[in-house]
Amino acid sequence: MNIETTMVETRVAQLVVTVDDERVMQAKRAAARKMAKQINIPGFRKGKIPYSVLVRYVSEDGILEAALDDLGQEIYREALEAENLEPAAQGEFEKFERDPLTLTYKVPLVPEVNLGDYRDIRVDYTPEEVEDGDIDEMVEAAQERNAVTEPMERAAELGDIVTLTYRGVMVDEDDPDDEDEWYSEEDAEITLDDDSIIPMPGFHDEVIGMSVGETREFTIAFPEDYHNKSLIGEKIKNTVTISEVKAKVLPELDDDFAQEASNGEAETMEAYREQLREQLTTMRTQMYDNEYSQQVLDKMVEGATIAYAEVSMTQEIDAAMDRQTQDARSRGLTLEDYLVIQGKSEEEMRAELKPEAEENLKRGSVMQQLVIEEKITIEDGDIDAQIDQMFYGGGGNIDDEMRQTLRQAVMSSPDSIMQISNQAITTKAVNRIVAIGKGEAPDLAELETAEEAEAVAEDSADAAE
Repeated sequence: MNIETTMVETRVAQLVVTVDDERVMQAKRAAARKMAKQINIPGFRKGKIPYSVLVRYVSEDGILEAALDDLGQEIYREALEAENLEPAAQGEFEKFERDPLTLTYKVPLVPEVNLGDYRDIRVDYTPEEVEDGDIDEMVEAAQERNAVTEPMERAAELGDIVTLTYRGVMVDEDDPDDEDEWYSEEDAEITLDDDSIIPMPGFHDEVIGMSVGETREFTIAFPEDYHNKSLIGEKIKNTVTISEVKAKVLPELDDDFAQEASNGEAETMEAYREQLREQLTTMRTQMYDNEYSQQVLDKMVEGATIAYAEVSMTQEIDAAMDRQTQDARSRGLTLEDYLVIQGKSEEEMRAELKPEAEENLKRGSVMQQLVIEEKITIEDGDIDAQIDQMFYGGGGNIDDEMRQTLRQAVMSSPDSIMQISNQAITTKAVNRIVAIGKGEAPDLAELETAEEAEAVAEDSADAAE
């Protein structure tokens, strides 16, 4: 098999493959055997028709064209492998010529990226510090989550949880006897909050001070800043009966609270606060690193030279259109409905999405090239870390048995394996981008040495087996 490769467009290769006569004949005979099982020729049983007889009925050209169904795909795959080409999409079979058999393919290739001096990029790294006040807020939130409620014999106060039955009717000042019920609830449980607008602004303020068994009537109007302009100034006469008052009782901030709030991981309040500090620091660092890595990646894209086939752009725009379709469906619309609402044609929408699609294409291409040049690979530990992140946000303690159970569940399908592997390698790539921006990336020569040593070790292990 002889292959000639030329670039006919930006990142589009033309493969001209000349196939050996012997292989062509083998493919033709295989095709003939299949055809013989489907053709009726007088005097011969199906599947037992000699090649020479079949040629007279079908012709050499007919058999060759049938052979190309399988042979063409085989040759295409082998040519890509031989030329070390990675297609961005399915190639196109353009033509074939006889004597010798020559097959011509047109293949769009994945983008070609030159990252330039990407390792010289530097961006100031200034994550937000965790202050004592931040920890105080987290402790207060945990205290609120662990609060209990207790019935009170006193009058209702702001923040209490009250059970009440209430009815509100719209007041018609021209006809006081005309009562239009606006809302009505029985045994509703609400937390008294002077900022609440449910069932209407000012309602909670009027309930504060009521005692169990008390019934109170009051009339309030919708305020000038109410969001529904048509109701501003309208008055509602309320009748409210309160049947229970409960207060939220916060636990003491002592060592017992620390043990309860930390699920036994912290013995003292000091240890619990330190645990919260570590968790908040980790969360903020992750969030900042994601933002920071995007800044560094933007600079990498600016300094990179990227060539791509037109089909790569088409795929990105298709993906953006798919997202638009999914967004429309989430609103109960078809894409066609959405386009009508927007007053755009599909072609106009695609043109509008092109700049974003091009940016996504460039960023994705740079990320993929970075993974290659930085020798980034994933191992079992990376998969386990990604599973921890998926199920516990990276902040939980998972025993080996639970991790193995989760691993088996996640790795039970090819789609799940692909998804978690992509997530794991993206995580490592982001970490490497952060290190590059900070000037802390490992030496590439050392990475190559380590990679070579690992390959030798694997070969030795295979040989030993």
